[in-house]
Amino acid sequence: MKIFIMGLSPYARNRGVAAITSVLLVNLIRAFPNAEIVMWGGYPEPPLHSPTSLYYKILRERKRTKIKVFHEPWERMAYSFRHQINRTFLQLIYAFTKISKDCITAEILDSDIVLSFNYGDCFSDLHGIFRDIIVILRNYIPIFANKKLVFGPQTIGPFRYKAAKYLAINILNSSKIKYVLPRELMSVIFLMKYLKDNKKIVFCPDLAFLLEPSYDSLTEIPSQAFEKGYIVTAFDPHMMGSISDYSKVVKILAQALGDFIKITGKYVVFIPEATTPAGLDCMKVAEDVKRLLPSKITDSIIVLKDKHTAEELKGLINYSELVISTFTHALITGLSCGVPVIGISYNVPKMRQILSLFDMENNVLKPSDVYASPDNLVKKAMDLTKNSDLRYNLQMKAEKVKHIIEKQFISILFDMRSL
Repeated sequence: MKIFIMGLSPYARNRGVAAITSVLLVNLIRAFPNAEIVMWGGYPEPPLHSPTSLYYKILRERKRTKIKVFHEPWERMAYSFRHQINRTFLQLIYAFTKISKDCITAEILDSDIVLSFNYGDCFSDLHGIFRDIIVILRNYIPIFANKKLVFGPQTIGPFRYKAAKYLAINILNSSKIKYVLPRELMSVIFLMKYLKDNKKIVFCPDLAFLLEPSYDSLTEIPSQAFEKGYIVTAFDPHMMGSISDYSKVVKILAQALGDFIKITGKYVVFIPEATTPAGLDCMKVAEDVKRLLPSKITDSIIVLKDKHTAEELKGLINYSELVISTFTHALITGLSCGVPVIGISYNVPKMRQILSLFDMENNVLKPSDVYASPDNLVKKAMDLTKNSDLRYNLQMKAEKVKHIIEKQFISILFDMRSL
């Protein structure tokens, strides 16, 4: 059997994507030990490492499974919208006419099942209408190629644009779609309203909850941090405001984290949750925040290098007392370990829905809330780190969520054998 996966890559610099890729590959190989797996992700191959370490472990342990990865050079990812849309339409024509002139289309035509993860959540309009429409249109390629299609766990809605909503409903109602796995209840409600066949809908939280941790990165954490305790942070500069406000954002974060360190004596660890060759990422935020703090406080700031895998970051988060992040998957990692979290996001419905599985939906702050009063962030962080009963309750809920995912997703993988 040949399985084609759209939207994931073992070369992803976003550790959330890397975590999903690891979990998916592990379980695919268990369900289809002799399968050939082809992956098409829009991520370039890093020169020295892969954030998905399990990818290499799988290749070593499972010689029978063939895994092929198509990745884009970084320059090509920056191509114009016109180039991307032209390429997508050519692929649609090749799929419809069954002409194997394009390497991606040829692999899809040769596959038995297609799994679509949509480069994240293209059905929730996170990246702008033009980018989303391109990614949504790519889901027509396997449909035109007459292939069975399964949508992996992702957010579906809310929609800002009617065009994206129309395309999503049209795709998801195709007879070629066998399963749609929404990861939040708001997505379930949307699908129940618009899908003609509700049997396709299977609620399944994010696969990253199942990622196995590794503890190799703990050697970078000084013993004093374990004694006094530490929190984990990761901030996307693009999610905290416009780039013109970057200096203001960094100053506010430095003020809030500096006050937290002074009051509690705890350490703050910045992790490389998502990095880019362009450089304006969570690691730049970390360095700039550290630069603004007094020297007597900077000893309590730890900035990890961009070499750690998704599994290693989960191991580090597992020993932390709190996760504060603009990245949804950093929060998911914290919740899966039973660690309390604080999310900062403009896209409150999506993040709040994920946190609602753990009754933590009120822990999502808008950037404007943090700007107006950094003390709000400090107070909330202190309250969560002091609550010893909270972690136990979160760990119990994490086990229940993991059980739901294992039951739903694993059963679907085995059902795919008969599709």
